[in-house]
Amino acid sequence: QKDLGKAINNRQGLQAQLTENQHVKTELDLLEDESVVYKLVGPVLVKQDPFEARSNVQKRIGFIEGDLQRMDERIKGLEKKQDQKRTEVAQLQAKMQSVVQRAMASASG
Repeated sequence: QKDLGKAINNRQGLQAQLTENQHVKTELDLLEDESVVYKLVGPVLVKQDPFEARSNVQKRIGFIEGDLQRMDERIKGLEKKQDQKRTEVAQLQAKMQSVVQRAMASASG
């Protein structure tokens, strides 16, 4: 359950990154090719070619989408594992109840 919670939190973080990068891409797509674009590198703003900036953001979006897909698969696997464990626990509880009932029946009879 802990792993599932972590995976869901990680997925939410990836989704936030994806949304942010999609907004950046939308803004970059509105710019003219001659526009000046700056990239924050540490504490310094560095001039960057608009085409290169668009390309970098698109690559980042692709990586994030891949990570999201892998995270979704991981979450599905963890949920399936959790459901299997729930079923096992329910079966064990039913067996225990049956054993207790038989023990009580034989003790009173």
